[in-house]
Amino acid sequence: MVWSMEYSHTTPFFNTELNTSTTVGILVWCAGPITGFFAQPAIGAMSDRLGRRKPFVMAGAVLTAAASVTFSLAETIAGEQSVGAVIIAMISFWVMDISINIVMVTLRLLISDAAASSPELQQQQQQTQATAQTIASLFQGAGQVTGMLINSLFSDPLGRLWVLYTIASCCLLVTCAVAVFAVHETPHRIQTVGGKPLCSRVVGGARGVISVLWTEVCRPPFRMLRILLAQFFTWLAWFSITIILTTWFAESFFAGNGDKGDSAGSMAFLYQAVVQLVSSLLLTICLARITGRRTVPFVWALTLAPLSACCTAMFATVQASRDPPPVWVAQLLWGLTGVATASTNIFPFAAVGNIYHDHHDKGLLMGLLNVSIVLPQLLDTLALGPFQKAVGINWCLLLAACFGAGACVFSLFASAPAAPPPSNGPTKL
Repeated sequence: MVWSMEYSHTTPFFNTELNTSTTVGILVWCAGPITGFFAQPAIGAMSDRLGRRKPFVMAGAVLTAAASVTFSLAETIAGEQSVGAVIIAMISFWVMDISINIVMVTLRLLISDAAASSPELQQQQQQTQATAQTIASLFQGAGQVTGMLINSLFSDPLGRLWVLYTIASCCLLVTCAVAVFAVHETPHRIQTVGGKPLCSRVVGGARGVISVLWTEVCRPPFRMLRILLAQFFTWLAWFSITIILTTWFAESFFAGNGDKGDSAGSMAFLYQAVVQLVSSLLLTICLARITGRRTVPFVWALTLAPLSACCTAMFATVQASRDPPPVWVAQLLWGLTGVATASTNIFPFAAVGNIYHDHHDKGLLMGLLNVSIVLPQLLDTLALGPFQKAVGINWCLLLAACFGAGACVFSLFASAPAAPPPSNGPTKL
């Protein structure tokens, strides 16, 4: 819920309420990928070092709640459209972004650890990890839909932003507390026989973080590289279209009317969230029943396919005729990409949990998945604007479809059988 409100209200809040320039907006949003690049791998590694996930979950939830409420009350604290309000809003937004990353990665790790701790399911790690992450995606979709529905109850959401963030923060604190108290966690000790684990280098500070990230990004294990490539192309596809979707609706259906484009795009995102919720529920049922070593990679590729297919269909409906079809056609097509949204939030994490379910650096490796999200975001931020000006905004959909097809191919080879039982020494990457 907090994340959906962050994406819905941050840009309008800075542009309308605080009356800032476009440069400030770009600076604010650049903090996301930069902080995520360092925060998720570092937090994952430190949780490996401590041998616990729960303290990071609750610390991140409390920090997120405090930062989000402070963000919404920036003008109340420092005055309307004042420099102080802008500074408070920017700092609290960055803190909120970092703390959301903390909650996300440690909750994913807690889920993965819980799935790997059941002795009777050790021989079915692939299905177990996928099912566990599917349930997580189900609740994530429920949170997005709930956040959008709560937002729709207010005629002036920006004027009641502190109410929205307070509701979302309370829900976050309650749900994280339930997860912490309900899930049994077995603290594990990090073995150092034969050398120190990677996470021990992170605790040394920022220099250690950069060293670990450089080593793991440039020379990841081959099995991890396949997962990172699938993740990389998936997010290249998403960022190629999501950041310009409302503009595409405005130019393709409403002759550039931004208000109508925003309304149509918001409805399309709502359809997508509902489809993601339903898809996660169906995948939860299906993955609990399937067997076979290659079944999960096949389902991963199959559920990513709607992203490429729907983007191609949206491109064709506008490109092939002078008169565009009814806007609801494009909205429904985009809504169907919710299947791929569910897949994106399930299978990369399940693949890491499957292959490295008993690895002492699983937190670091799970955090590295975020690197394959940050790099596509930066590439699309830098290159999508010139590409759009050169060939037209509609061709961005075809570009996204091509990247989505590449993600389908890599996902077929991105999972593997569960790793062998751990030895007396640290597992070799």
